[in-house]
Amino acid sequence: IRVRFEDLVSDKDAQMQRMLAFCGLPFNDAYQARLSGFEMKASARDRWKKDLTTSQVHTFERTMETYISWQDTLDSGGTSSEVS
Repeated sequence: IRVRFEDLVSDKDAQMQRMLAFCGLPFNDAYQARLSGFEMKASARDRWKKDLTTSQVHTFERTMETYISWQDTLDSGGTSSEVS
């Protein structure tokens, strides 16, 4: 399962339902009550980019693109030998 921080910030209930379903757990009133105490601030979503240089942001984004490509290969039934 892939969960993006941006998606969690924008709709934490839906994302938690997805994560719990992935784990085979129900999303019930107890989870809902617990989640209601956590505030996800959209303003914090891109804050990490401000602490990095432009070069560091580009390096991170390129690395993540490569990782996601590898993960997609493995998720679709490919093997580690197909990942370059």
